Amino acid sequence: MTEKTENAFPKPADHQGRVYVVTGAASGIGKRIAELLHAEGARLVLADVSETLPEIAVALDAQWVVGDLSDPAPNRDCVAKAKQAFGHVDGAVMAAGVVNSTDLASTSAANFRRVLDINLMAPFHLTQALLPELRGSDRGPSLVYVGSKDAFDVVPGVAAYSVSKAALLQLAKTVAIEEVK
Repeated sequence: MTEKTENAFPKPADHQGRVYVVTGAASGIGKRIAELLHAEGARLVLADVSETLPEIAVALDAQWVVGDLSDPAPNRDCVAKAKQAFGHVDGAVMAAGVVNSTDLASTSAANFRRVLDINLMAPFHLTQALLPELRGSDRGPSLVYVGSKDAFDVVPGVAAYSVSKAALLQLAKTVAIEEVK
């Protein structure tokens, strides 16, 4: 590894001045990640479907996008807000997610699709929106996909969730192989 490459990537807890999109930022893992990144000096664009997001964003001095991330438009809005507010974007933490809680026989096609849309398609859309901005960056761009042990160990009663997290793992692997050059 060259010295330039080693210096391009942030050290753990070295996020001062870096710009990240954090999805699922209104609660749970996404909110906590946003709080930690903010405490470490990162500048943030927060995204969630929840109408409580602006209050959280103001507390973290962040930009925000309220919208259904399974639609490509709010994901493009996140990237545009990052560029407009901060001049660039360094990556994302994709933590938005939902869990179904019915067995496979009782899971409707609409519910199965909705879980896939949020847990898989939303990260896909954000990844596509971010890639043109991250390619060729010398700032060590980062994409973090929040997965689950359920990608490997199927738990009864959460079929759509397990399938979506297994597919998310493959998405992350594909991005790593295609984009790290």
